[in-house]
Amino acid sequence: MQKFQFLPRAIVLSVFSLIGLNSQLSAASFSNVVISFDEPAFPTVATDVSGEVSFNVINDLTGSKIATSEELSAMSGDQSDLLFDFTNTPTANGSASWQWQATSSGRFTATQALATTGTVNNPGDLISSTLTLTFGSHLVVDDLSFTGTSFNTNGVAWEYAVIEFFKPDGSSFSDAPEISPYLDHTSINGSPSTGWFVIDSTQTVLDVGTDKTTNSGVSGEYNTLSGGIGYDDVGLAEGTEIGGIRITAFLEDVRGTSNGSSSFTSSITSITISGTTVPEPSTSALIGMASICLWTRRRPHFRSKDRDAPNGDGDRQPHNCKPV
Repeated sequence: MQKFQFLPRAIVLSVFSLIGLNSQLSAASFSNVVISFDEPAFPTVATDVSGEVSFNVINDLTGSKIATSEELSAMSGDQSDLLFDFTNTPTANGSASWQWQATSSGRFTATQALATTGTVNNPGDLISSTLTLTFGSHLVVDDLSFTGTSFNTNGVAWEYAVIEFFKPDGSSFSDAPEISPYLDHTSINGSPSTGWFVIDSTQTVLDVGTDKTTNSGVSGEYNTLSGGIGYDDVGLAEGTEIGGIRITAFLEDVRGTSNGSSSFTSSITSITISGTTVPEPSTSALIGMASICLWTRRRPHFRSKDRDAPNGDGDRQPHNCKPV
């Protein structure tokens, strides 16, 4: 019967030391890193975006922002930090799309358009455009704020937005808020519960339910987020780890039959994040496996002496083993 052979204590200690050393060498903190969407990883000309798109913006070893195209090209092993998912829900009478645009910096812009009005007033059709930003598994993000513009603009239809900061596992910190159709809705205009922020003034459009809605000329209080939306705004405690944010722009068709076509845009212009880069588990595991394999290759091998020589009774000799 073979006996189980334990790894020598020195090898075990070496493996754990290497894993610990690897974690220390790979981890790096970053604080108030501003991503303006004009970094080397992003496009340089207007580009339609849809589905999943990832970008590498942080040096995983140093925690600093990648500043040049040359630096980005030289970091072939560095992991993508920002994982975006762009989705749209158009209607029979409305379209929606996302685009990266170059302005004074960069931005991601949702464009929602309503075609010629139908045969009923206030049809209530709802267009939505969602940007979901998830952080790479090697990042621990414990502070975030973002800026944007045109989330609750005055017009002949009702534009509003719902923002969620979600947990590392993708779940919500609290239940999602309910947004009723325009005529039944009471504005929230702020954080209804932990992790959520709603931008939904109904004073942006008037005369809903008539043959022709009127542009009020007054956008909502949070239409432009130049000061940013952050932890304090959504009721998150300082240092809370998050998995990302989800920003959904809505456009409800409240027009009358005498209104014409109309379009709206909403833009995310920057994010600011703080946290830590952490080593991938596979890195530490590979170090440990390599150490074990190295020890295995250097173990003494055994063979039996006179293994096949029978004794006088026709039985085989007992195995006499020695190292070679």
